[in-house]
Amino acid sequence: MKLRLIQMKGCRHRLDRRCPGYHDGLRPIDTGRRSRVPPTAATATIKTAELPIVEQLRRVGVTFVSGVADSGVKALVAALEGDPSCGELYVLATREDNAVALAAGSYLAGEQPLVFMESSGIGNAIDALTSLAGAYRMPIVLLIVWAGYDGRDVPHHNAIGEPLAGLLDALGVPRIPVRLAEAFAATAAAIADAVRLARQRGGPVAVLGIPANLENPAEEGGAR
Repeated sequence: MKLRLIQMKGCRHRLDRRCPGYHDGLRPIDTGRRSRVPPTAATATIKTAELPIVEQLRRVGVTFVSGVADSGVKALVAALEGDPSCGELYVLATREDNAVALAAGSYLAGEQPLVFMESSGIGNAIDALTSLAGAYRMPIVLLIVWAGYDGRDVPHHNAIGEPLAGLLDALGVPRIPVRLAEAFAATAAAIADAVRLARQRGGPVAVLGIPANLENPAEEGGAR
């Protein structure tokens, strides 16, 4: 039986030894092809919160977005849905592992991906994060709405929200907490830090968005 490979535009199948872009998973992928992502985009400073959300994402280097909708990112989803310039570079997924897989494909095509989800979705994404994004050192940034933060939420959110930080630590995924406020600029700044760190380490990094009704000033800080 022959398997048909469905390739993203501009992407080679890097798991085939016959391909010039073959990648063995032991080092960051580098085919010598110029990435569409500006090398200094992740360190860009957002000077104003008045920029449209999609433009803020572009300023910090994000060029592909996928994820599963949640009320904590409703402004982000609305902005992406309402911006026709996003085109195929934004795909709303029905499962978190599918979103990570789409992000992995976009990275192979030269994009810098961002995946958004609610904290319970990490359970669906673990296999894709470890055996795909982690094993092949893909700098995928996760934006996780931290439902169940510090056990302050409803029981079914607390079940995954309380152990979330420890779970990410066990998976070797650095985490950057940020308060989810009305203005997106603070979240975009945290994403910028995550993009830079993900590229440096060669692997996923999580931005943990603390909902306003659960926030705690003691949780502010850098990556952990």
